[in-house]
Order: sequence, then C-alpha cells, then structure tokens
Amino acid sequence: MAAVYSSPPSDSSPLFFPFLQQLYACLRALFPSPVFCLFFYPESASYNPGLNNEAGTLMVLVPFKQQDLRWLKEILYNEKRVRKGFWKPPPQIWLGDVSKIRVLDPHFLHQTAEKLLRIPLNPKKNQNSAHPTTGILAIFVALNYCDVVHIAGFGYPISKSINHPIHYYGYDTMKSMKHTMETAKKKAL
Repeated sequence: MAAVYSSPPSDSSPLFFPFLQQLYACLRALFPSPVFCLFFYPESASYNPGLNNEAGTLMVLVPFKQQDLRWLKEILYNEKRVRKGFWKPPPQIWLGDVSKIRVLDPHFLHQTAEKLLRIPLNPKKNQNSAHPTTGILAIFVALNYCDVVHIAGFGYPISKSINHPIHYYGYDTMKSMKHTMETAKKKAL
C-alpha cells in the first residue's frame, strides 16, 4: 500500500504547517508502514527534504522540461549549477537522500494529460499550453499502483486568474510562471 502526496516546500505558511503535520499523522495512523512518495519539480524542491517528510519518503522528480533533468544531474554529480529556464530558482544545494530519488516515467505525464484530463499534448496555435499538476499526477500514479486511494482536497487556480497564488503557501502566482512558459514554447519551435 502506498500513500502518495504532493507537499509544499519547507517555507510553508506557519498557519498551514500544523494542519499538514496533523494530516500526515492521520496518514501514519491509517497506514502504519506505507510507502510515502513526494512528487516534486526543481522549483518546488526544499533544500532539505528530510525536514518535513518521513524518513523513508521516496522523492519523485516530475520532469516537466529538460532543465529539470539537468538540475537533478547537476545536484547528483555536484556539477556547476545552471539557473536558466526555471520560473523560480531551484535550490543550489539539495540534501536529499540520493538512494530515495526516483524520476517519474514521462508515460504517466502523457497519460494523465491525454487520457485523464484530455489536455492535448501538442496544442494548436490558438490553444494554451497546459500541464497536469503534481497533485493530479500523484493521484494518477496511486490509482495505477494502489489498492485503495484516499484523496484530501486540492486545487489549482483557473488560468484567467494570473494574480491568484499557485499554492496555499508562498506568494508565487501564475503570472510568475509566464516568462518560463513563453521561453519553453519558443525553444520547442
């Protein structure tokens, strides 16, 4: 059995963090020896994932773009860090347990987008580019591997609301991601 979740980085709101601790305590009570998986991308990574996660948590990198894989390689091999191509600077030092790192198979990203959400993988010129969130990806993976899946609420701001916060923590908005998405589109052409 696995408990799969998408979690905020260590700079969580002090008001919300006690709720997260309570939620994880409930998960531990329901599943005494689960496999915890934290789905993340470089911009959402905490420099020390051990601070807010269970000791055996598997860290699952969701590679939304090529730079995400490059970031992981630079961290693992202690290479010079390149900060270009991210909408928010990822940690330059990452204290994660390398034996607990996994990379999500792009198949799950494609299946979640195409089959579950019906988001076109190659949008037409008049369509906006969209990607599944780490939360829905975690749910899709859990539905494929787990006998029972319990889901606690989550959401994402509508695309028309560019000044609405992306998450329940922090102050990043959809507008802050706009430059990175435009750059990625140009490079893809």
